[in-house]
Amino acid sequence: MTNFLFCYFKENYDVFITYHLKENGFSILECPELREVIHSNVFFERASAAVKSPYMLKEHCKSKLNLVEPVHHVLRSESGPQMATYSYVPITEVLARYCSHEDIVDEIQANRHMERDRDYLSNFSDGTYFMEHPFFKVNPNALCLHFYEDEFEVTNPIGSKQMKHKLCAFYYTVGNLDNKHQSKLKHVHLALLVRQTFVKHCGLQTVLKPMLGDLKKLERDGITIIINGIEQPLHAAVATFSAVNLSAHMLGGFTMSFNSHRVCRFCMATYTEMKEKFNEDDFVLRSPEAHEYHLKSCTENPEHKVTYGVTGPSPLSELNYFDVTKALPHDIMHDLLEGVIPLVLKLVVCQAHKEKHITIQEINEELQHLAIGQNDKKNRPVQLSERLMQSSGISGSAAQKWCLFRLLPFLMAHRVPPSCSYWDVFLICRDIVDIVTSLKIKREFVFFELACL
Repeated sequence: MTNFLFCYFKENYDVFITYHLKENGFSILECPELREVIHSNVFFERASAAVKSPYMLKEHCKSKLNLVEPVHHVLRSESGPQMATYSYVPITEVLARYCSHEDIVDEIQANRHMERDRDYLSNFSDGTYFMEHPFFKVNPNALCLHFYEDEFEVTNPIGSKQMKHKLCAFYYTVGNLDNKHQSKLKHVHLALLVRQTFVKHCGLQTVLKPMLGDLKKLERDGITIIINGIEQPLHAAVATFSAVNLSAHMLGGFTMSFNSHRVCRFCMATYTEMKEKFNEDDFVLRSPEAHEYHLKSCTENPEHKVTYGVTGPSPLSELNYFDVTKALPHDIMHDLLEGVIPLVLKLVVCQAHKEKHITIQEINEELQHLAIGQNDKKNRPVQLSERLMQSSGISGSAAQKWCLFRLLPFLMAHRVPPSCSYWDVFLICRDIVDIVTSLKIKREFVFFELACL
């Protein structure tokens, strides 16, 4: 396979060089020496000889490209025999090599010394939680790690093999880089990969053991990185751990039911109360002290798990500076883009249709003729269903629903009369969504959002 790729590259390489030389007025036919170099196989033969087998390719990557190999850990059943294995990529080794790159060091130092306007929020380090964090307050130059857990199918998710090959993955990024780098794949590191069925059988505590061991080492001892030939110590800690709501509750040790009893990992709200109360002041927020009391109470009496909405201690509580009541961020894709936004869209469109301000068919016609900008072309909204008035919902991906939400004023605002109550609801919701998804906002706008709620 490797030799095939080298040959394919060489063929295209020859054509590419020859074409551009010709375009610039230089014909390789007039220079036999250059033609011989371009058509020579010596370079590619030597290069392919070093990586002609999978083993040699891996060894080459380890010696020349600082490859960090995944470590395979064994999972055992209760009786002792080996049940399965999973892969973990040592975080300490990855960070040591990653932070030894000159461009990464320069970016971290530039971001560290960047002057920030304290009236704005544009980065995790601008927030109160970071400023009051017991680890980062003492170690302001430490690496700020943001983790993300995701589950995905490698086969058809609705086929006969559903759930059989489902994988659970843990990724992380270094928050000390500028925001523009955060979503680039080369700055997103894979930490752990395991089958979801193994997580259910063995538990997160067992699966995460090697990863948590490295994270505790980063908190306590740090790592040594080499910058310009000089060894320098560097500490790190987990700042946040993002996941979909169900996985976040699993990681935090909260109940994984969202249609009864305590359903929130941030406060003590019940399913019924969330339908009747809409201000933060109406609920009791969870705190580390209260959470410890809840865990102790549930240990003494398991029936209290339903009362407090917890199932047990989080595996992440092994980390000295991780607070499960604050460091498991909201899942805005499901809460907003797949939750609030399509619901508001449906109610607004249906109400406009009922009041004969504009019909669903007319909105679809406006959408069909609307010119979509370059950034939204791939997320062009799906046409609204004629059954929207009955039981149908807003179709499309999360990005398409968000795009439709932002474009809705262009589709129907000209048909909505002044002081229309359902349109006022849409405008308030739009302001809240703009604040939540903003790359940079004024601190005072956060209080505006709370006032709207």
